[in-house]
Amino acid sequence: MKLSHFYCCAVAVTLAALIGCNPVVEVTDNAGVVTLVKNASLSGVNSLTVLCGGSVKNIPLENISEIAISAEDSKTVGGKLFFLATISLQDGNRFESHDKNNNAVTFVAVTDAIAGTAHNGGFTIGLADVAKVKVIKQKT
Repeated sequence: MKLSHFYCCAVAVTLAALIGCNPVVEVTDNAGVVTLVKNASLSGVNSLTVLCGGSVKNIPLENISEIAISAEDSKTVGGKLFFLATISLQDGNRFESHDKNNNAVTFVAVTDAIAGTAHNGGFTIGLADVAKVKVIKQKT
């Protein structure tokens, strides 16, 4: 999938929920199974960590509307594994997976896990097993 809106030389993002944010998210795993997760958080951290052009950014989950993750391309930075990603923010901005020359530029750290409550009880999934996360409801 070629996407180009923000052209970051190297963006890496680690997803996390703000403490007390407790959003409802729709998680699609790599097998295509979709699960609605309430009180979603990310492995006890409170922001999505983004590496852009060699710099690290932290994006709160409440600022994200959707993230798509792909093992199509990966890299290791600081001992953490990152997968190719596209991130859509609530304000309409996007971090695209590829630049205008089809170079992979956006990556998400997949060493963390999304946790919360699903219809049948507790829910936890490692980001390496996630294809997409869509925020359905923000903190009220």
